[in-house]
Amino acid sequence: MRVEDLQNNAMPSRQMELDKKKKLLRSLSIVFIIAIITVGLWVYFFKLNSYTKKYENNYLSFKYDTTWKVIKDDKTLVSLSHETKSFIDINITNLTSNNINSNIESIIDEVKYDIEKQNSDYKLINEESCIISENKYEAYKMLYESSDSQSLVVAFKTDNYLVVFNYTSSNNYFDILLDSFQLTLGSLILK
Repeated sequence: MRVEDLQNNAMPSRQMELDKKKKLLRSLSIVFIIAIITVGLWVYFFKLNSYTKKYENNYLSFKYDTTWKVIKDDKTLVSLSHETKSFIDINITNLTSNNINSNIESIIDEVKYDIEKQNSDYKLINEESCIISENKYEAYKMLYESSDSQSLVVAFKTDNYLVVFNYTSSNNYFDILLDSFQLTLGSLILK
């Protein structure tokens, strides 16, 4: 055989190898594009399929994590519970004529008295003034602790109402669910 014949015979096999590599590259490219589209659609639908719900009544609205369930829906009291036996109570009270012109710091003593009267085993761990929600409400936070649970109470006033959030959870779950409570507190809008 001549060298030319050997080269001619090698050409088709080399061409076949190149064709196989092109097909493989094309297949990998298609798989890669499909994977990118799939991930993009998953992210898109994941964001649309939000894991929050919105609660609304005549006085307020807020978002909450779907791991919580609304168990009481009254005009002035909304209660949410969690499978961990944690709960969030949102209580709205009309201010008396004595308290309408008062700031939150002067009203908070009454709130603390009521909490400590109802829960004699609670110890006040921390308290501070703060700003909450997108609407920048001036509020007052109090952290209480008992032997097996913790309670974060956040109170603020509007022109006519005193709003008190009470988040209570066992010591094991308090920090884990705190971000979920912060979502509720941070999304609050009073009407």
